[in-house]
Amino acid sequence: MTGPMSLWKRIGFLHRKIEGLKTAARILSKPLVLASLLLARIEGVENLQAVQGAVIYAFNHNSYFETIVVPALLMAATGRKICLYVHWMFNYFPFLGWVIRQIDPIWIFNRRARFRAILKRRPKIKPRPDHEAAQRLRQGFSVGIFPEGNRNNDPDSLLRGRMGLGELVARTRCRVVPVGIDFPKRHTHHKIPVVGRIILRIGAPLSADDLVTRAEAAAPNAIGDCARDNTVRCHRVYQEISHIVMRKIAVLSRKAYPHSLVKTV
Repeated sequence: MTGPMSLWKRIGFLHRKIEGLKTAARILSKPLVLASLLLARIEGVENLQAVQGAVIYAFNHNSYFETIVVPALLMAATGRKICLYVHWMFNYFPFLGWVIRQIDPIWIFNRRARFRAILKRRPKIKPRPDHEAAQRLRQGFSVGIFPEGNRNNDPDSLLRGRMGLGELVARTRCRVVPVGIDFPKRHTHHKIPVVGRIILRIGAPLSADDLVTRAEAAAPNAIGDCARDNTVRCHRVYQEISHIVMRKIAVLSRKAYPHSLVKTV
């Protein structure tokens, strides 16, 4: 991992046009990117030079704060829109909902809203996030996902990565860019801050074919074409893919990942 990004690269981010954003969103993105650059230290930005076409960005999840800062920085760095997995209730927040909609997010509906007024607006027909993500990738847009599935305030360890990431990789065969999110305050105060300076460590892209091959080797009972076969044996491959990516994220985020494939077959 190389050192932090230079000042000139940071300045270049502010002048880069982000493809896929509407005019109003592009104007709004400038002050957001500027504020994010002032708060962030970015390492491994050279790994983004190897990113061509649609990829899956996988992050560890600490706070709501990073869901705004991190995508803004990555979109400015690559010049391409990133469609992020976002809790559905944020669609109904004043102004914030409009901001999030500009990146064509992938709404997730597996949790209830905290506010009763918003809960009443939960749609009865809920699109499947995995189908929505696959569609964005086919359209040429990158996708951002938090495999832990929930905010994790443990300063030392990551949550178990969910199977959905592995399934998305196996079905779309898109590369994965692991990204570790860290905070200086985590090291000095041993806690995850609500808001504060952030460290973004970007890993090298991971080949989908290589991930599937390694996962199949780690789960020898998982046979069959897992790009199509939605069975328990393939679920083992999906889960192991998530574990492999999470172990990369653990190194980048400087956290432990004390999880492994559970043999259920």
